[in-house]
Amino acid sequence: MPKWFYFAFLVFLSGINVLADTGYGNSGTGSLTSLPPAQPVLSTPANHSGTALSVLDWNDLDHASSYILQVSLASNFDSYVVNESGLNESTYDAGELVTSNNYYWRVCAVNVAGTGAYSDTWDFTFDTSLPVELISFSATREQGSIVVSWRTETESNNLGFILERTRNITNPDWQVVVSYETHSELAGRGTIDSPKEYTFRDTSAQPGTTWFYRLSDVSYSGDLHVCGTVCSTVAEIPETTELLPLYPNPFNPQTHIRYTLAEQAQVELSVYDINGRKVRELSNCTQSASSYNVQWDSKDDAGNSLPSGMYLVILKANNQMLTQKAFLIK
Repeated sequence: MPKWFYFAFLVFLSGINVLADTGYGNSGTGSLTSLPPAQPVLSTPANHSGTALSVLDWNDLDHASSYILQVSLASNFDSYVVNESGLNESTYDAGELVTSNNYYWRVCAVNVAGTGAYSDTWDFTFDTSLPVELISFSATREQGSIVVSWRTETESNNLGFILERTRNITNPDWQVVVSYETHSELAGRGTIDSPKEYTFRDTSAQPGTTWFYRLSDVSYSGDLHVCGTVCSTVAEIPETTELLPLYPNPFNPQTHIRYTLAEQAQVELSVYDINGRKVRELSNCTQSASSYNVQWDSKDDAGNSLPSGMYLVILKANNQMLTQKAFLIK
């Protein structure tokens, strides 16, 4: 390993504070020791609901390096339909499930400090005969609001949709945000066998608050069926544009690059080696005022794994250029 690297690493340890993971998406100054991740919150399928979609979703924790997912036919998980570890995404396709079976599922998160607590256990019934078959259901924050979107594969006698929200998923008090009766864009398509997309922008959700959304469909006979639940947080607009220290750092093989934008900006986020050569361009686009978290997998633009050493992460936003050091150790 080059001598310059040892020198740079000693300088790093003596002069740079490393952010310690609180496990809840926040950070404080401390040592390399961090806390295990927080308890995940399940989102889709909704608890005690029926679904024709085998995709399971939960909230993405900022400082989780991977997830463990368990699905069982028994509430005590004495056997498993799915028992997967090392999952890098907060979504998982459980594959071919058996119609009319009731499934129990839970998720926990893992990082360098250990394994966090399992989520609450939810259950759902897999039923391919439901009136609406969802392909996707998501809630994303965008410019001070939350955009809720869903896509159906098929619809059968569907009069329309009702969208509700709550702040507390453990003891929910669901309130109707919008319905097919007040907004024509939520009207169902009756009976169709082709995909359809629906979108609603919730501009009344307060910044800094996590909201859980529940989607239901109503048939022509008046029957109501819960399709799924998702969650999202309206981001507060940052006061300053900053490139925050990487987490973890030193790292292997991946780290999170976090930054804030106080105003809309043309953003270029890139990684350079110590010779000033750009090895990876992570972003080059216009972004709105918000907080961002980009994961770098220690590879260059060609997909090759980079060697151990010090790298520079450079953020260019409008007329600002901000830099953080990254130490890759293998």
